[in-house]
Amino acid sequence: MNFITYISDAAESSFATGCFASDSLVTMADGSLKSIQDLNKGDKVLTADPFTGEITTDTVVTFLDINKNKKNQFTKIVHDNGEITLTDYHLIYAGLSKDAKDSAALFAKDLTEQHYIFHLSNATLTSYKIRRVLKVTKRGYYAPLTLSGNIIVNGVVSSCYASVSNQWLGHIAMFPVRFFHKLQVGLGTYKSLVFHEDMFLSADGIHWYAKLLIQFFPYLLS
Repeated sequence: MNFITYISDAAESSFATGCFASDSLVTMADGSLKSIQDLNKGDKVLTADPFTGEITTDTVVTFLDINKNKKNQFTKIVHDNGEITLTDYHLIYAGLSKDAKDSAALFAKDLTEQHYIFHLSNATLTSYKIRRVLKVTKRGYYAPLTLSGNIIVNGVVSSCYASVSNQWLGHIAMFPVRFFHKLQVGLGTYKSLVFHEDMFLSADGIHWYAKLLIQFFPYLLS
């Protein structure tokens, strides 16, 4: 049994995956929409800071989890301008008022009809009241990671993190992954000459580094 297989087996039972449903759409840097299934490392996407309303271009660093065929329970959040479907322990920005400054990154399962989400509409962030929160079963899920730790999915400003209830803590924990991406970019064509994370990525499953964190630092989980 190699190291990666060991980590995979050890963490599988305790790691609460957090992802977006496979039919989700990601807002790209040019404003177009792309199926999350077709998203690739290095793609340029739009992201936003819900507290300031600033919208910026970001880069997809890697995927923290991919499973194309597994059925999973999701939380479907229906709001006044659409819907978003993600796993229970995925973080999404929401608040009890229309003011984004009062929002926080919350587990999808904890949202109610009392909350507002923040949606990219006409190049600005607009708050929309949640109308229904449903439990649904879908096949396939994806969890892209960006440099900022945020991403816009189905128009909604969401976190890239799950299982940990604190956005800041999740972002700090994933610093090595983001740093390694920047190192690869800096090395350019020479990156193939050195150790890189793709040597430890599987086509289907949780990123090895995320599993490593859960195995050896279980207190990160809420």
